[in-house]
Amino acid sequence: MLTPLNGQGYFATRVKLGGTQDVVALVELSNGTFMRSAKSVKVTIGGCG
Repeated sequence: MLTPLNGQGYFATRVKLGGTQDVVALVELSNGTFMRSAKSVKVTIGGCG
């Protein structure tokens, strides 16, 4: 769990996508509010490009 005692929060993950799509991150802050961010990720044949 990330708390103010941890300093700056950081999270990383790896996912395998079957096609181009939006990847969305949703986090709940310690004050109960939520933040959302999205980015379109282009998937190419062979995984390079």
